[in-house]
Amino acid sequence: MVYKMISCEQVIAKVLADLDIREEAIRVSDFREWCSEAVEKIGSVKQLKRKVSGSTGTPILKVVGHQVALPSDLYRLNSVMWSNSGTGGWMPMTIATGSFSVWSDKDIQNNDTTVMGIGRKVQDLKYAIKPGYIMTNIADGYLKLSYDAMYTDDNGYPMIPDMMSYIEAVYWYITLKLKYPEYMAGRLQRQIYYDMKTSWNFYCKQAYGESLMPNADEMETIKNNWIKLVPDIYANNNSYDTIGEVQSIKSGNNGW
Repeated sequence: MVYKMISCEQVIAKVLADLDIREEAIRVSDFREWCSEAVEKIGSVKQLKRKVSGSTGTPILKVVGHQVALPSDLYRLNSVMWSNSGTGGWMPMTIATGSFSVWSDKDIQNNDTTVMGIGRKVQDLKYAIKPGYIMTNIADGYLKLSYDAMYTDDNGYPMIPDMMSYIEAVYWYITLKLKYPEYMAGRLQRQIYYDMKTSWNFYCKQAYGESLMPNADEMETIKNNWIKLVPDIYANNNSYDTIGEVQSIKSGNNGW
């Protein structure tokens, strides 16, 4: 479970002190890139920041000609919703799975059920991803995205969970990168380099597991999600808001 985040600058300061690196030899851009690489290789979903269009400065996206550019800070897309006005009436979209991916309005026959007065069923709202863009089967409108992004500090450095396993993992990854040229040139013994690599591998796995460890409330949510008599196959329609709640099923006149 992740509760706090810290800047990678704290880890970099530890590397500089331990390896006795002179101030004029600090490779700022390299350190920033290596920190990002380490966090990505750990790969925990809990190290990412959830962002939603329309809140915390994240804009609603306008669809023009069946497409819209993805946010520049998007790391992983979670859900997409569509609206005709951009101010409400959001409808869930699903990923296109057909052989022809996303199709245009003229390719769909008139439906009996309309959404926002455009002659489209809820289940007909489709989207697909191409590098840098979301493609939709609706020519225009607005999209609300739920996506994950990297935490960064005011100086652009990645932020990591405030856990000793994360600190050690990033520390050893940066150290590996710094010592790799020496190893390749034969100035660093193979055993020493492999000891550092073993430390990185150990703490990388430990950080991943520790960040995903649920607390009591999360375990209750997991229990409610798995112990259900009837699967919630329409959870996407309400953005999965109730997927972790206790299921209540009533049938018959007496409510049994």
